[in-house]
Amino acid sequence: MAGLAVEHLRAACRCAVAAVNVALSMLLLVGCAALNPPEVNRAHNYGDASIGDLHVRGVRAVKSADDRAVGLVATIVNSGPPVVLSQVTVKAGNANGSGGTVAPLSAEPNLSIAAEAVVRVGGPGAPRIHLPDPQRRLRAGRVATVTLSFTGAGVTAVEVIVEEPEAYLAPYAPPPTTGRAP
Repeated sequence: MAGLAVEHLRAACRCAVAAVNVALSMLLLVGCAALNPPEVNRAHNYGDASIGDLHVRGVRAVKSADDRAVGLVATIVNSGPPVVLSQVTVKAGNANGSGGTVAPLSAEPNLSIAAEAVVRVGGPGAPRIHLPDPQRRLRAGRVATVTLSFTGAGVTAVEVIVEEPEAYLAPYAPPPTTGRAP
């Protein structure tokens, strides 16, 4: 009888150990997901943002071939009243200030965006926003924060990776400047 009780006790211990292993595995899986939220592990180098009825998609910063200017590429979808893109700034580093201490590049495009409209910025046949960068503050491959100010909608910022003007991005890059390098 004592042998049977010992076997039941061993079986109960094996079940308890298995339950603990399953519980620890679940905690490990949940912990990995909590440490790597989807916003951190993005599969692309462009930013997306929304302000009410205004949606800014596919924001990219493309350097000129001579590395002395940055062109902005984006698609702006306005499902609300008309707005104006009044200011664009691009600063090296992320939105928390990490990775950049230099003054931001700035442009005032005054681009009107009608109600219920889609506007593509950058590239052939589209309005262009070029930001001069004669001191070469932004480096290709580095993170930059693009801040867009809309009169009538507000301000939003997106993090992007500054792109080289290669392959399909070449038509989106600003033209080379004619000035000498500093």
